[in-house]
Amino acid sequence: MRSTTLPIHALLPALLLAAGMVAALSLAGCQTDSTGKPVVQAAAPEPVSHEQAALDCWMATEHGRADLPLDKRADVVDACIKAKMAGEPLPAAVTGKPKGKAKDKSKTKAKTKPKKKKPKSAEPKTPPKPKA
Repeated sequence: MRSTTLPIHALLPALLLAAGMVAALSLAGCQTDSTGKPVVQAAAPEPVSHEQAALDCWMATEHGRADLPLDKRADVVDACIKAKMAGEPLPAAVTGKPKGKAKDKSKTKAKTKPKKKKPKSAEPKTPPKPKA
């Protein structure tokens, strides 16, 4: 009796063709014009209600600019609310920090120690000679 199964060498080309088709179909959806770096999309900031903007600005002003009188702080908070509703970062007037680079205090010169005075000698000074 003869077996009716096909030998493996007869099925090999069909298996390779099927594997190639699966690989081609799975890679067909890939993006090929990329630079290789992952694309990160910035999330759009959620809209802030006027009430939440006011709360945030008052809290930032209380912590950052507690040295200002109340009416000046109110003006600063109003400017902050307008900026926050427009989606801008908090103004420097709110936080009390300048917009530029923060100065690194560790790089400033250390105070120099005062020089020690030399002890006076035990010998008395000679009086000045009178002029003739």
